Amino acid sequence: MWTTAQIKRHIANLKPGELFTTRNLLLYGTRGAVDQAVYILVEADQIQRLARGVFMKPALTKRVVTAFEIAQVKAAAFGKQLVSHATDAAKKLGLTEKGNEAPTYFVNGSSSSFRFGNMVVCLKRASMRKMILGDDKAGLAIKALWGLGKDALSKTSVMLATNEFGRQDRKKLHYVKDLMPAWLSDFLYIYTCSDDAKNKTGASRGFWANFWAGRPARVTGYARYSADISLM
Repeated sequence: MWTTAQIKRHIANLKPGELFTTRNLLLYGTRGAVDQAVYILVEADQIQRLARGVFMKPALTKRVVTAFEIAQVKAAAFGKQLVSHATDAAKKLGLTEKGNEAPTYFVNGSSSSFRFGNMVVCLKRASMRKMILGDDKAGLAIKALWGLGKDALSKTSVMLATNEFGRQDRKKLHYVKDLMPAWLSDFLYIYTCSDDAKNKTGASRGFWANFWAGRPARVTGYARYSADISLM
C-alpha cells in the first residue's frame, strides 16, 4: 500500500505525456511491490505501458512516442548515453540509400534490444570515441564516413558529409580528427587541402592546411572535444 501511494505521488509530479521507467520507481519498494503497483495503475488507465519497463503519464492531447524516445529513456535508466548509428548517419547525409531496417542506436554499454509495438529496437555497443562524436554535424559526418569503411571512402562521400559545414563545424572537426582512425584522418587531410575542397566548402587551401597542421596528441584533442560538447 505504501509503495503504491508513493508511486502515485511520483507520477502526480510528472508532466502529462512524460515517460518514466520501472527503475525510476525502485526507491519506493522492492521490485515485486513496484511491479504490482505499476500493474494496478496500468489496469486502471492511470499510466500507459509503452514497452517493457517504460511507461507514460497520460498526455492531455494525443502524443506520438518515437522509438528514439523509448530507447533514450531506457538507456538513461541504466546510466547509458545514446547516439545515432553510423549506418543511419550515412543515410541521413545521403551517402547511402538505406539505413538500418530496425531502429538502431549506438550506446556506451552492453548491446541489447527490446520490442516497441511491432518493432524491435536495437542498442549496439560502441567505442567511447564514437560516443563522444555525438550527433552534431561534425559527429554525424565522421560516424557516417567511418561506417562506410576505408574501401568505400571517396571524395564524393566526403563532399556530401561536409556539404553543410560552416566555420564552427570545421573548427569542431579539428578536435574530432583525434577520434578518427588514421585512414580516415589521412584521407580527409588530402581531400580538404585539394582544389575540390576549396570549391565545395568555400574554405581556402591555406585554411585547411593550417587547420590540419600541428596535430595535437590524441588524448589532448579527445579531452578538448569532450569539454566542448559538454558545454553545448
